[in-house]
Amino acid sequence: MAATARKRKKLRSIRILGVVFVFTFNWRIVMIKFLSVGVLIITLALVTSQAQTPQTPGAAGGQRGTGGATRNPRTDMNTMVNPIEPLDTVWIEDMTQLEIRDALKAGKNTALIFAGGMENNGPYIVVDQHGSLVRAQCDQIARKLGDALCAPILHIAPGNPETSRSPGSIVLRPEVFKSVVQDEATSLKTQGFNAESCKAPIFWRPKKVGPEVA
Repeated sequence: MAATARKRKKLRSIRILGVVFVFTFNWRIVMIKFLSVGVLIITLALVTSQAQTPQTPGAAGGQRGTGGATRNPRTDMNTMVNPIEPLDTVWIEDMTQLEIRDALKAGKNTALIFAGGMENNGPYIVVDQHGSLVRAQCDQIARKLGDALCAPILHIAPGNPETSRSPGSIVLRPEVFKSVVQDEATSLKTQGFNAESCKAPIFWRPKKVGPEVA
């Protein structure tokens, strides 16, 4: 009888614990659902309030800003005064957009396109020696002319890529090289440079005296 009473008491305790566990588990589920509903309501309220907020004139015009402030209109680079002192250079690649613009207005509308080449020059001379030589030549010629600027040097000369086996001897197929020269000349012409000076590059050939126009 005593053993039976203990078993009944033990079963009763297990049932009570099960009820408490189920109640606790259900309570957690209820809280999670309650919090989820609350977050959803708050989100909907924020979206609704933003949708009902009237747009400012700047926002209606397509200008976006930070913190409600409208963005200032873009500056016209064609009319903006150069805020810095121009650099003493004849190289287009070393100039700012405003410096090139002002140089064109000052009459420097001749663009010189020079081409070098990368090839094997022995153990003591770099493969781009022709690029260094024509850079010096272009700088001197442009300054002497007074109305010219130097376009970026074409460091890769025309040739046959399939037979260029020496390390560092990089070439372009002649038709590709011609297209690169034509595109560079067309770009310069579009910007206002003299197209007559951009029809052909000037090659530097060390075995001959002076530059040669191709």
